[in-house]
Amino acid sequence: TPASSIVQAILTICDVVEKYPHWNYSGIYHFCSRMPTSWHRFAELIVRLANEYETLPLKEIIPVTSAEYPALAKRPLYSVLNTDKVRRVFCVD
Repeated sequence: TPASSIVQAILTICDVVEKYPHWNYSGIYHFCSRMPTSWHRFAELIVRLANEYETLPLKEIIPVTSAEYPALAKRPLYSVLNTDKVRRVFCVD
């Protein structure tokens, strides 16, 4: 999630709280960009951006499925962060 999106969300949240100070805003709110991504795409972006500053020996990121990744904890096949609450309560987009 770009920092500019996070800043805009925080400013929007602050505006709503200032406008409606007596509402109950308790709870946990999650925010991230609308477009979900995978760990593979995230890693590719990191390598691409790092290569803009310095050449890395890494040329390719090879995707693996959850089943192929040796994790102790059981992982879901597909999961994304649910941001419905922050979007509904604060009209954050």
